[in-house]
This record gives sequence, C-alpha cells and structure tokens, in this order.
Amino acid sequence: MFRETVTSKDRTTSTGTATEQRALAMLRRMVKRPGCRFEVTRTGGFRIERDVWDGDVTPKLRTITLEPSKPLGNLTKTVREALADIDAREAYLITDAQGTFARRNDCIAAGLLGGAGPALAARLITSGLVTLGKPYKATSNGYMPETRTPVRLSLAARLALFALDADPDHRQEAAAEFIRSL
Repeated sequence: MFRETVTSKDRTTSTGTATEQRALAMLRRMVKRPGCRFEVTRTGGFRIERDVWDGDVTPKLRTITLEPSKPLGNLTKTVREALADIDAREAYLITDAQGTFARRNDCIAAGLLGGAGPALAARLITSGLVTLGKPYKATSNGYMPETRTPVRLSLAARLALFALDADPDHRQEAAAEFIRSL
C-alpha cells in the first residue's frame, strides 16, 4: 500500500491510499505520457509532475506523490544482498519443516544457497520489502514435508533499490526503462 498525495493545478491537496497495482499502473501510464517528469525516491516511492494547460498563458503544475505506507527502513548491504537473491531466483518462505530440515523454518530460500535467515526474513516481511503469496505443501529433498509460501519483492523495494543504484546523471532515462520492465 502507498500513501497518495495529489496537488491539483489550483494548489489544493488531497490524500488517499493506493494499492501496489494502482501505483504500478500509474507509473506505466506516466512513462508513456509526453511531458511528464518523475522521480523515483530512495524511500520506495515516486513523484510525478506534469503541466496542465487550462486556457491560461502559463501552465499549472500538478503533482502526484506516492510513498509506502510502512517505512522500508535502512537498506543495509545484507538486506540488499538478500533482496537481490530473492529477485534473481524463485524464492519461498519455509514453515513447518521437519526432521533435519527444521532449522530452515521461517527462512526465505532463494536458490541453493541464497535467501535470508529467520531474523532477516521476519524483518523483510514486516517492513514490507517482500510480499507473500499463497502457501502450499512441498517436500525437502523429496521426502520431508514442509510448507512453502512464495516470496517476491514489493514494488516499494524495487523502486528503492533502483533509486539507490541508479546513476544520478541518467536517472530519468534509466527510470523510464526500469518502469517499462516491471
């Protein structure tokens, strides 16, 4: 979820909430619209500005700002590495593992060696950096039952990682390409 703030051409402000799907649709529309200026923020949000012509000699500015409902917190090197693992591979949260695999309970597995341990996994989930899918039953190594829940990066996490890694001189062009790839 995102907090949405819209400043209209007459400088009135309205606030509300936007789902991740609405925010993504807004970003995709904005990239296609000529004359829109935008910025992806390190906090996992974005700001859109555009000129609105209403018959006057000069245009009026309209802005839309979306920020994550929950602050993402500090994206340390460890957190960024875990997020990169989760983004690069099929990842899932393991619960109810049994036997020798019980030590994997509450961990996020991504590939053979990637992912996050229980403490980091809990932090990623509570801070809204990852979203969870629907759990399903599986087996570890083909014989020990466990429950797996698919994990993916949230839009806010993707935006924050992009803003941290983007070259400041070419951020606008790179952000447009990044948004097209989402």
